[in-house]
Parts: sequence; structure tokens; C-alpha cells
Amino acid sequence: MKRCFAESGGVGGRRPPKGKPASFFSERAKRGATVDDEQLNMEIRRFLKRFGVSAQRVIEDAVRQAVAAGTLPPDGTVTVRARLEIAGLAADHLIEEELHLG
Repeated sequence: MKRCFAESGGVGGRRPPKGKPASFFSERAKRGATVDDEQLNMEIRRFLKRFGVSAQRVIEDAVRQAVAAGTLPPDGTVTVRARLEIAGLAADHLIEEELHLG
């Protein structure tokens, strides 16, 4: 039995964003927007998970080595920066945060 748009959760099981009409997906297709948002979201999440796990290891190792060498007090503060660049696109995002160790 076929279900209507609202019962099936929209096109491909997706619902339009809050406040957007049911025709949201077909209007985007007419404008030439063909990015599969769900696939893009999954790829971004995979990248961020991989980056986050490896970045955490790098930070932990660097801090432990500096504390062991006596160049950083165990209750000190370190400034961490991460830059996101997207090759071929005009996107550059910098995050800077102070991490308090003690």
C-alpha cells in the first residue's frame, strides 16, 4: 500500500525543513540543486569524527610530553587552534580555544 507524502516522511523518507512546504525538494531540483543532503551530512560527520579522534590523541600526547619534560605545568593552560580549509572552495574556518589542564 502506498502512503501519502506526509505519512512516508517526504521524498526518500525525508521531511522538508521546518516551515518549508512539501514541494521543497522539487523546488530545489528545479533550481539545479542536486546535492544529496543526507549523503553530504554522513560524509561530513565521518570526516569530523575522524578528525576529532585523531586531534584529541595529538593534543593529549603533546600535553603529556610537555608536562613530562617540565615545559608545561600540570595545571597550566594551552591554546589549541584548528583550521578547516576546503580545497577548491572559498571556505576557511579557524577555531581557537584555551584548554585548562588543572
